[in-house]
Amino acid sequence: MSKQQIENILSSVNFIAPVQHWNRPIISALYGTNKGEITEQFIGFLSAMYGTKYGNFVLRYLNGYTAYLSNIFICTRKILDKYCQYLFDTLFKFHTIRIIQKQAIPARIYGYLSEFTFGAWLMYNGYTIRPATYKLV
Repeated sequence: MSKQQIENILSSVNFIAPVQHWNRPIISALYGTNKGEITEQFIGFLSAMYGTKYGNFVLRYLNGYTAYLSNIFICTRKILDKYCQYLFDTLFKFHTIRIIQKQAIPARIYGYLSEFTFGAWLMYNGYTIRPATYKLV
């Protein structure tokens, strides 16, 4: 994709992101990797931090069959800054709580949590997304 193509697309949508369609709910992938319990805790944390409306939205998203994953996307710098502010504030606070409560922190869990909730954040905030037409390798 050329710079001009990207600029043209971003003139009508907020994000270009790869989409993945599943034959089972997205959240089942997290349970399949023994990360289901911590995902539930994270959703509870999101509800406490941002309100139950947001926590419930994330849960509905994760029970769906279509996801924007991988934290690989194209957007404007302004939106990227908003997402990074949300993401790193949220993950840092969640991490801090787990340390204070002396809870185990599974390897790469923050990557999973950020990847699997990325699309929920986009949609909840009303961003428009153009599914990427390329395959991630």
